[in-house]
Amino acid sequence: MSEVIHKADQGKAPISLVPTGIIWEMAKTREFGLKKYPETGRLGWKEIGKERIVDAMLRHVLRYLDDPGGVDEESGISHLAHVAINCAFLIELEREENGGKEL
Repeated sequence: MSEVIHKADQGKAPISLVPTGIIWEMAKTREFGLKKYPETGRLGWKEIGKERIVDAMLRHVLRYLDDPGGVDEESGISHLAHVAINCAFLIELEREENGGKEL
């Protein structure tokens, strides 16, 4: 019988609970954004400002509501993936404003 190894992971986020599909979709959306705006670099989204990120996210929410299976005309990526990445940007900006603490 093997010995049970105890690991001190209490209180740590169970990352395995996050569906991997959302991560893949956000990565694909970020890749498109970097190709569209190469001059901004990997962290260029931080300079956009919350209001513009919210506006972009809400446009994609509305397009999703109009056509749940639809994709963004320019990127060919689902509107929900665009919503997800914009939401991720806002979460990161909020965390930074909060000193890196969880929301």
